[in-house]
Amino acid sequence: MVNWVAGVGAIPAGCLLAWSISGLPSVLRPSMDFLPIIVLSTIFFTLARLVQYSIIIPWIKHQPGVDDIKAHKYAQQLMNITIHGISSLTLLYVLPSREWFWSPAALWTEYPNQDQQFVDIGLYLLQLGYHINCLCIHFTEPHRDDHIVMIVHHCSTVILLGTSYAWNFIRIGLMVLLYHDISDCTVCLCKLANYLNWMKVGVAFFPLMVSFWIVFRLTLFPKLIIDIFYFAPQTTAVYVCTFCLSVLVVLHLHWFRLMVVIAFQVKKSVVKGSYTNLTDLSEEKQKTN
Repeated sequence: MVNWVAGVGAIPAGCLLAWSISGLPSVLRPSMDFLPIIVLSTIFFTLARLVQYSIIIPWIKHQPGVDDIKAHKYAQQLMNITIHGISSLTLLYVLPSREWFWSPAALWTEYPNQDQQFVDIGLYLLQLGYHINCLCIHFTEPHRDDHIVMIVHHCSTVILLGTSYAWNFIRIGLMVLLYHDISDCTVCLCKLANYLNWMKVGVAFFPLMVSFWIVFRLTLFPKLIIDIFYFAPQTTAVYVCTFCLSVLVVLHLHWFRLMVVIAFQVKKSVVKGSYTNLTDLSEEKQKTN
């Protein structure tokens, strides 16, 4: 109950962000007609949370061997993999046909007067509404060791999406979303397998998750940041976005360290022929005190 009520708080947050963007100079506002999508997407995900906590979680709780905590985590990962999966498939379908997808310099061609297609901005702002909702929901969840880390992550993401939309960095933003969503899909698959106690499936997905993390989060993503230094106009907005992107790289390294620790646990469990000691993939343990 508390969680989805907190999600309602994301609605005025989305309205405030839309209002603040509307105050920018016209040259920096790519399309003001799309601003209602920020509010509508936030409302949509708030309603999705309501369905999640009133219908999906109670149904999951009735499944054998599923406690309250695991039911909440499972429902959350279902939502995550749905969002990241749809986003990844859409981006993989539309972006390769764009010339700027293959050329870092072309990302800034004709900036700031770059025309964006409806699917680009629509998907972009849907993601913004989703992350605003995640930020508000996070404050109602049980306190965990990574509580501060996740707040930093959510805040950086919202600032990035809002700033990059307001200053028409949509192309760069779509590339960042693609790199993150693809790797997030593998993380969600591993977590879902773990929550269902399908440990052998989780172990099978684990090398794929780590490989995608290294390729997209620790290789292509940092390269994109370096390209921004070379090709982007040197403005305050670029500096703000670059700083937030750099924060995300640090978080990616932190989570990769956790993956390495989990990898040793996986190796030990496979050697012993037991898969019961695997921890929550990519998450730190909740505090027990």
